[in-house]
Amino acid sequence: MGSDRRAAEASAAARAPRLPGDVLEVTRLLAGIREAQGLSREQMASRVGGHPMAIAALEEGALQDLPAWPETRRIVDQWVSGAGLDSRPALSALGAALATCGRPAPPPSPPSAQTIAAELERTTRRDRQVAVEGPSE
Repeated sequence: MGSDRRAAEASAAARAPRLPGDVLEVTRLLAGIREAQGLSREQMASRVGGHPMAIAALEEGALQDLPAWPETRRIVDQWVSGAGLDSRPALSALGAALATCGRPAPPPSPPSAQTIAAELERTTRRDRQVAVEGPSE
């Protein structure tokens, strides 16, 4: 029975699309998170509010079968962040891969909270300087 399973896995691997290394890592990460939590694909779909077919497509690297980018992004974000990890690297890798396989490129990610805080600090500092010194000419 073990040899049958290995043969089936080898056959599936031979049929699987060739994925960039970073996307392959994402698929393994997603499957690993689900398996570590002891969940079936259906249970993970329920947990992240997605369809089991989307879960299968993500774990198998079937980029052509993924839902539209906003839905894919939401699912991956909930899946990865639900495990206490930063979802941005996974989303970046998937977005880049989608852009190269004929799917519409996802919109750029919003700035991080750290970037927003730094810009706010820079603007506040400049506004204080103008208030004290007056506008520069």
